[in-house]
Amino acid sequence: MSKRNAAIRGRAEVKASQPPAYSCPPELRTCVVWDWLEPDEAADVERHGMNSMLVIRAWRRWQDARRDYASRVGMSELAVCGPMGRPTLDRL
Repeated sequence: MSKRNAAIRGRAEVKASQPPAYSCPPELRTCVVWDWLEPDEAADVERHGMNSMLVIRAWRRWQDARRDYASRVGMSELAVCGPMGRPTLDRL
């Protein structure tokens, strides 16, 4: 392997080992449902878990907040906050 190829591969390995540096607030990187529910909605989610229709409402609130933040910053949502995953009930 040439020195040039070794240097390119070395930089790629270092970059892959580091987590991406997103500028959005941590609560906009992963949707934790509890953070996006009103107090009266939380009781329904406690009873029904992920089967509650209010999980979808919380996820949509989270998506709207991500989009608003990205538009304020003037970048794409993916570039600012990273990939969008499914909502979760677990606090990270």
